[in-house]
Amino acid sequence: MGHNVFSDVAVDDHGQPLVVLRPDKPEIALAISKEALATNDVKRLDNLLTEAESKGVQYTFAGWLAVGGKDVIDKDGKIIDHTKPGDSFVTIAEKP
Repeated sequence: MGHNVFSDVAVDDHGQPLVVLRPDKPEIALAISKEALATNDVKRLDNLLTEAESKGVQYTFAGWLAVGGKDVIDKDGKIIDHTKPGDSFVTIAEKP
């Protein structure tokens, strides 16, 4: 019997697994986040990826967010990277 990778993946408040999307221009993603936080603009935070993409930022799948929120893991539960400033954590409906 194999390792249950899902037990290593962080989940949101509804139990949905979280993946890490990494921007190619993290400085833009961070600037948008900081502006939204400074004005407490929740709607803007919810639409961060869309707004960043409209400013030329492209996101790629970096892996699954590990429990604890500091590491990025692959589908086998192996640490492949650490989270970085600008990364976004989003839910998906499918378990690894």
